[in-house]
Amino acid sequence: MNNRLLGFLGILGGGALTLVEIRHFVLGSGMSAGNIDALDEVLYAIWGLGFMAAFCAIYRMGVTGSKTWMRLVPFVAIVGFAAMAVGSIVDLLGLSTPGTNPIFALAWPLIMIGTLLTVC
Repeated sequence: MNNRLLGFLGILGGGALTLVEIRHFVLGSGMSAGNIDALDEVLYAIWGLGFMAAFCAIYRMGVTGSKTWMRLVPFVAIVGFAAMAVGSIVDLLGLSTPGTNPIFALAWPLIMIGTLLTVC
């Protein structure tokens, strides 16, 4: 895959997350565990896969610099977004109850830390 395609997948992932937020705003429902349905799970999986692709493009372009430990920083976010996609698919298949999936407890900190370290 080339970097443009990976970046485009990231844009699609961002659009999926935006749809989740707009949908819950229009419906007047919060983002608590009781309000997450199958469509949300699909959109979260698309978001996770899309941003995983975007961080792969960041790594491939060498945006984080030439030092070895900085080159590895995007992988923290990649693992987090992969966990988000897997967790959403597990919830979608009914193997876990939304809001109680331990995969998300791993995903969110990795996404936040990985994203923060990559952009700094």
